[in-house]
Amino acid sequence: GVETFAYSYYLDRPVEHNMVSEWDFLYNKAHNEFLNLLATTGTVGILAYLSVISLYSWWVFKKITSSDPSTAANKYLIIGLYAAYISILVTNFFGFSVVIIGLFFFLIPALSLIIIRPDEQSTPLNNQSVNSPSAVQWIIIGLITLGGCYLIWSLGNMWTADKSFAYGKNLDSVSQYTQGYPYLNNAVTQVPDEPTYRDELSYNESVIAVALFNQATGSAQQKLNAPYGGSNISANTLIQKAISDSDAVIAQSPNVLQFWKTRTKVFYQLATIDRQYLIGALNSIQKAAQLAPTDAKVHYNYGLLLGQAGQIPQAIKIMQQTTAMKSDYSDAYYALGLYYDGAGQKQKAREQMQYIIKHLGNDDRAKKWLQDNP
Repeated sequence: GVETFAYSYYLDRPVEHNMVSEWDFLYNKAHNEFLNLLATTGTVGILAYLSVISLYSWWVFKKITSSDPSTAANKYLIIGLYAAYISILVTNFFGFSVVIIGLFFFLIPALSLIIIRPDEQSTPLNNQSVNSPSAVQWIIIGLITLGGCYLIWSLGNMWTADKSFAYGKNLDSVSQYTQGYPYLNNAVTQVPDEPTYRDELSYNESVIAVALFNQATGSAQQKLNAPYGGSNISANTLIQKAISDSDAVIAQSPNVLQFWKTRTKVFYQLATIDRQYLIGALNSIQKAAQLAPTDAKVHYNYGLLLGQAGQIPQAIKIMQQTTAMKSDYSDAYYALGLYYDGAGQKQKAREQMQYIIKHLGNDDRAKKWLQDNP
């Protein structure tokens, strides 16, 4: 679909991508506008794009070779505009189109047409009779006006919701989850069909639930001071709400990797209260690994969760896959060494630690392990 490159790319992401300096960045576009359009709009979209270029090029060639005097006067201006247009195509081939370049892609052909078009004679309206709108026309005008008002209201509602989401997400980023909670909740209330808002809210709720549970009383009935729907809320309720919100997000957007990552974090948080939630985290990260089969970081986290669940043989297997994907991933080698150690394979564990020091630099963790295990 249109602008879904960031989601679909992970399925086709080459494993070699793990070895570049920006290996863990989110790639939301191909760095080639033509390939990006082909990836997100398919054959129809790329043919439409190329047809605009072809038709404008054909029109320019036709005009600059024409002997029409109205064209000759502006021939060099048309050539200059077309040269600018070609420069856009060149930059789009080696990068992607930003907003102003996207506008110029259509404005330059429009300007060329305006320059060449002969002046049109307009007829004064002084002597023409103007009829009043009929009843049907008034109804149409009214419907258009109502529709326009609704669209303006929807846009304003979306803007205020997005602003609340931004406040809440920024507060979450500095660990002020309780303060961010009302903003995120307001954003979801205003635009309930936007999964990004609900996704962030689910993680926020899981963190607050754990914090409430771990307060002095250790009671799941400890109340949250921030209002929730006009009343206070307990940790138990927040736990169920976090899971419910995450379920709704996944049901709406089952193929978005980021949402599965958040779901993993939600259940991982809740697992600090009850180990049974670790199964939910494992299931979520497993799905994330299926959506991103060559993403080393996803597989690394998958291996860590398997290790925490006590599934050491499976954790070793995943960490082996991770190091095969990214040969300079010191964290993965270190974790693999620890899992070998836990499985009683001291020699293999030692080999991992020695590999880190020899090939990836002096790692204090690996050096300490080797000192403790001579």
